[in-house]
Amino acid sequence: MIKLVDFFLKLCQVRERQEKVIVRNSEVTLKRFADHAFQEALFSFLWAREKGIDPEKLIKMVLVATIYKSFPEEKEWKKLISCLPSENKEEFALLKKQFLEQRTKISKLAKEIILIEKIISLKKSQAEDYYKENLRKLQEDDLKRVAKGLLLLKDSKASPKNNFEKIAKFLIRTARLQTFERRGWVLRGIKDAETVAQHTFHFMISSWVLGNKKGFNDFKTISLALVHDLCEVYAGDKVPYLEDSSGSITKEIFKKPPRVPRNKKIEWLMKKKQKEWQGIKKITEILPPKIAREIRNLWIEFEERLTKEGRFIYLLDKVENLFQATNYWLKDKSFPIVAWWIYLKEMLDDPLLLKVIAALDKKFQHRLLKLNGPDS
Repeated sequence: MIKLVDFFLKLCQVRERQEKVIVRNSEVTLKRFADHAFQEALFSFLWAREKGIDPEKLIKMVLVATIYKSFPEEKEWKKLISCLPSENKEEFALLKKQFLEQRTKISKLAKEIILIEKIISLKKSQAEDYYKENLRKLQEDDLKRVAKGLLLLKDSKASPKNNFEKIAKFLIRTARLQTFERRGWVLRGIKDAETVAQHTFHFMISSWVLGNKKGFNDFKTISLALVHDLCEVYAGDKVPYLEDSSGSITKEIFKKPPRVPRNKKIEWLMKKKQKEWQGIKKITEILPPKIAREIRNLWIEFEERLTKEGRFIYLLDKVENLFQATNYWLKDKSFPIVAWWIYLKEMLDDPLLLKVIAALDKKFQHRLLKLNGPDS
């Protein structure tokens, strides 16, 4: 389990490496690899449902392609995936091979989706040139229609006229999550904090790998992770701490595990749930009804823990935060990490996730022993 923990911590680097493209013979820096991977996975989900194809392998391929692009040196790549369980290691290696060889329909589709997604992050004039230089030869005609929809609706309030433009408009709106820094990190003083999109990318990978160890369906666990924070486009990111009378949250409060007083907890949760439900309804209303319904149902399954998969992924989301908190702590020893350990040990009851926490404990026990409690 310690090797798997090493994989998840190393994967945090994908959040920190930036994607670049060539436009007019000049290099243009875009968002981080993980930001783009979130949108590419979402695009893959929507496209597969629109065209009636199996979305699982397509989503997995764009996720693995992102990891490979972040660790392009063969030695670095092999070292990373060597930390995975054997079945995942073999699958990751095969998906990478297929993506690079471009011999299968899914691999070609994944490459075109990855190319098209970049339009969203480019300025209007850059996007038009990028399309001319890279996208005119797209093999999938309907994907070309999505690309044109992105160009048409990029800086426009115009309403989409068909399903391809609806997908384009939805992707433009959800791209906001590539710039939404997670509030908990910002309040803790983290500069250039993890975005919601970056968190979702890492969460999809951990849901895939750990869900697989639980015997769950890979597509179900990845999909639950993919949609779980879409509501934040409109609802924002809420943290489980009460604001003080001035409407702010003091940094001192983060040195202790989150505690919402019992008399305020229900009120706080109801307001949060109501705002998030309105958010998920609003962000999906532009989509074709069948796809919108599926996304909302997945979101509800996660939020309400209606299934064994929903409950597991809901708890894993809390562990995901610990992975990123550990990443920040390794860079800055003043980061209040102990509160995370206490909080998770109090709330987790899943045997596999408890093993993950135990592995983190073992890996960092010497460093943790040097801390003098929550104030460190």
